[in-house]
Amino acid sequence: MITWLVLHKVNFIKLIKHLHLLAFLIFPLAGHCTDYYFSTSLGDDNRPYTEAQNPATPWKTIGKLNAIASGLKPGDRVLFAAGEVFYGTIYLVKGGDIGNPIVYTTYGIGAPAMITSLEEIQTWRSLGGGKFEALIPNLRSSKVNIVEIDNLPRELGRYPNSDSDERFLKIEGIYNPNSLHGQPEGNNWIGGELVVRKNNWIIDRHPITSTSGSTINYQTIKTPYPVKLGYGYFIQNHVNTLDTFGEWVYNSILKTITVYTGATVPAAAKIKLATNDYLVTNQPFVKNLSFVNLHFKGSNKSLFYVKKSGNFKIENCILESAGENGIFMEEVPDLSITGNTIKNSLSNGIFVFNKSPRITVKNNLIENTMPFQGMGQSSDMNGIGLYLGSDSDSSVVEKNRIINTGYNGIHFGGDFTIVKNNLIDGFCVFKQDGGGIYTNSDRQISKNNQGREIHNNIIVNGIGNIDGNEEKVYLANGIYADDMASGIRIYNNTIHKVNGSGIFLHNNNNLELNENLIYNVPIQIRASHDAIGTPIRDITIENNQLSSVFVGELVMSFTTDDNDIAQFGQLDNNYFLDLLNTDFIFHSKDASDSPSGQIRNLQSWRQAFGYELNSHKPLFNLRPYEIITRSPIKSSTFESKIDLIAGTYGGISELISNGIKGNSLSITPNPGEHVLAYIQIGAVKAGDEILIEFDSKSLEENKEVQVFLEKTFDDNQEGTTRYFSTNKDPKRIQILLKARVSAPSESVVIKINEPSVPVIFDNMTVSKVKTKKLNISEYIFFEFNYSDQEVTLPMSGRYKNAKNEEFNQEVKIPAYGSVLLVKIPADQK
Repeated sequence: MITWLVLHKVNFIKLIKHLHLLAFLIFPLAGHCTDYYFSTSLGDDNRPYTEAQNPATPWKTIGKLNAIASGLKPGDRVLFAAGEVFYGTIYLVKGGDIGNPIVYTTYGIGAPAMITSLEEIQTWRSLGGGKFEALIPNLRSSKVNIVEIDNLPRELGRYPNSDSDERFLKIEGIYNPNSLHGQPEGNNWIGGELVVRKNNWIIDRHPITSTSGSTINYQTIKTPYPVKLGYGYFIQNHVNTLDTFGEWVYNSILKTITVYTGATVPAAAKIKLATNDYLVTNQPFVKNLSFVNLHFKGSNKSLFYVKKSGNFKIENCILESAGENGIFMEEVPDLSITGNTIKNSLSNGIFVFNKSPRITVKNNLIENTMPFQGMGQSSDMNGIGLYLGSDSDSSVVEKNRIINTGYNGIHFGGDFTIVKNNLIDGFCVFKQDGGGIYTNSDRQISKNNQGREIHNNIIVNGIGNIDGNEEKVYLANGIYADDMASGIRIYNNTIHKVNGSGIFLHNNNNLELNENLIYNVPIQIRASHDAIGTPIRDITIENNQLSSVFVGELVMSFTTDDNDIAQFGQLDNNYFLDLLNTDFIFHSKDASDSPSGQIRNLQSWRQAFGYELNSHKPLFNLRPYEIITRSPIKSSTFESKIDLIAGTYGGISELISNGIKGNSLSITPNPGEHVLAYIQIGAVKAGDEILIEFDSKSLEENKEVQVFLEKTFDDNQEGTTRYFSTNKDPKRIQILLKARVSAPSESVVIKINEPSVPVIFDNMTVSKVKTKKLNISEYIFFEFNYSDQEVTLPMSGRYKNAKNEEFNQEVKIPAYGSVLLVKIPADQK
C-alpha cells in the first residue's frame, strides 16, 4: 500500500513536469519571456506574433510596437536592430514584475538603435537674403524646440546675437506689467519672443503682441517674477533676427520654419527638426520597465516623460537633443539612471520631481544642459544638469560627470541622500546665484533634513553670468546650501576656479564642513544670515584647507543682520594657505558694521569671535613682485614737520616726539569716525604702479589700516584697497598700488577706522615703480584625481601644503581627492 502510494506520487510529479514543458512549447506567451524584434530594413508589420519573435522576420515600426504593447508581459524584451533608426513615440501601457521587468534594448552588432522624432526637411523656398522657408507636414507638437544642422541643435534667431559684445538690450522704462521701453526704434517684433533677465537665476520668455517706437508690449506668462528696470532683454524667434548661419524661427500659426543659411542651399545643410513632444511616455501605474543600450534623439519636450511609475531603469543609453528635459520623472520611486550620456537638453538634463524616493543616478555623462540662454523654459528650476525633488529620500548621486550647465550642476533634496564622487565642470554658464551642487529646504523653516552627505566631489569652473543683470557681481558657488538647508555633512570636496564662493551657507543650521580643499575662489567659505530665514546655528567648520593665492581672495566671509557671528558654530583646526602673506583674508559684517563690513586677519578673527584658536597659517617667504625700476615721488622722516600729509579728515594727523625713533607721524580717528589722511603724488596714468614704504607701530595690535589711490578707489572700489595690521613693535611695511584710471592729481589715502588708538608712521617714501609680477604658476602645484584609484604624480623640487606637510619629488593623491602645494625655493631650508 505504501509502495503504491509512493510510486503513484512519483509518476504524478513526472506528469506535472511534462505538462509544464508542453505548455512552454505550445504557449510561449503564457508565462515565458518573449523577445520581439524590430528592424526598419528587414521588418514587416503584417507578420504574426510568432514570426516577430525571430530576428530574421521582425516587425518594422514603433507604430506596430504601440499596437501590440498591451499584450506584453513581465520578462518580455522589445529588441531594436543595431544601427537602425526608428521614428515615433513609445507608449508604455504594460509593465513587468519586480525582478522581472519588460526590457527595451538593441540587438545585433553595431551602434545602439536610435529612437527619434527628427525629420529632415526636403522642400524649401527662398525668401531672399539667405533665408529659406519650409512647411512642416508631420508636426505633432504644438511648438518646435529642436532644429538640428550637422546633428547638433541650433539656436533660435535672436537680436542681439549671442556672440555680440553686448548680448542684451537694456530695459529703460516699464509702463505696466506687460510693456517695457528700451528697444531701438523702427523695429517690428510682433510674433516674436521677448527674453527677459529678471534676476540672477530667472530668464523668462514672453510672446510679443505689439511694438510702437521704442516700446514693446508682451503677454503675461505663468511666472511670479516681474520685469525690472535696469535689467536686460533680447528678441528671439522673429524672422528679422535671422543673420547667422543656422539661426531659425518657427511660425506656430502657419506651421512653417525659416532658416538662415546664407549662400548655402538648405538641402545641403541637411536640416532636421523634432516633430513629437516625447520619445517615451507612459500610462499611469505602469511599472518595472528597463531601457538598455538605446539611442534617443530629438523631442520638442522630454525624451522620457514618465509619471506615476516605479522600478524604472534607463541604462547605458544615449539621450540627445531634448527641447525641454532629457529625462522627466514624477512619482517614480526606485528609479535607476546609470551609465547614460545625456547631451544638449535645452532646459534640464534629468528632472525628477515629487514623490520619487530611492533614486540611483550613477556613472552618467550629462553635458551641455541649457546650451542657449533664451531656449530654456521660463520661471524657476530650469538650466539644471540633475534635479532631485525635495522628498527624494534615500537617493544616491554618484560618479556622474556634469559638464557645461546653464545653472546648477546638481540640485538635490531628500533625507539620507548621498551626493558623492561626481565631477561638475562648468556651471552657472547663463544664470547665477546657483551652485555646482545646490540644495535648499524649499523655504520650509521647520523641515530639518537629516542624514545628507556631499563628499569627494570635484567642482570646477563656476562661471556666473551677469549678462542683462543689473547686479554686476559674479555669484557662482561651488556648493550652495540655501534657504535653511540643514542636516548635511560636506566633506572631502575639491572646489576650484569658481567666480563667487567655494561653499555658501545661507541661513543654515546643523551643517558640518570637514576636509574640503578650495583653491582659486574669491570667497572660500561664505556664511550669510538675512531676513529671508532663520539665524545660522550649529555649524561646524574644521580641518579644511583654504587658500588666499590671488589678490583679494578671502578664506571666510560671515555676514548677519544681527550681532551673532560668534554664535554661528564651531570653527577650528583649519589650514590657511596665504601664499603672499596678505594677512587680511577674513571678512565679517554684522548689524553694527558699515555696509562694507570689516576685513580681518587671523588674530582679529580670533579676538572678535573666538574662532580658529587652533588653526594654522604657515608662512611662505614669497613676494608678489620684484621691483625693476624706482622713481621717488615724496619722502619724509618726520623730523620736524608732517607736510607730506596734505590733509586729514575725520581725525588728527600730528607730529609726536615719542614715536618710533624720535619724532614721528601720528594719525588718530575722531570718536565715532574713520580718519582719512591724504598724500598728494601728482599726475598718474592708468597702469602706473605706486609703491609706499614706511615703518609703523601702535599701542594696539591687529587693527586694520587701509591704503588706496583716491581716484582709482572712486572709479571702482573692488580690489583697489590694500591692508596692513598694526603691531606694538615697529615693522617695515611695503604696499604696491596700481592706478586704474588716469588723473591729473592723484593721492595716496591712509584710512583708519574708529575705534583706534593712534597709529604711528615714520621713514615714509612714495615712489613710482615698475615691477615684475611673481609667476604664481611656478610655485603652485594643484591637481585633482577624478578616478577610483590613488595616483602618484611627479614634481620638480620640494613643496609644502597648508598643513605645513612637506613633499619631495612626488605626491600621492587619493581617489576623488586633490592637493594644493607651494614650492619651497631652493635657498630655503
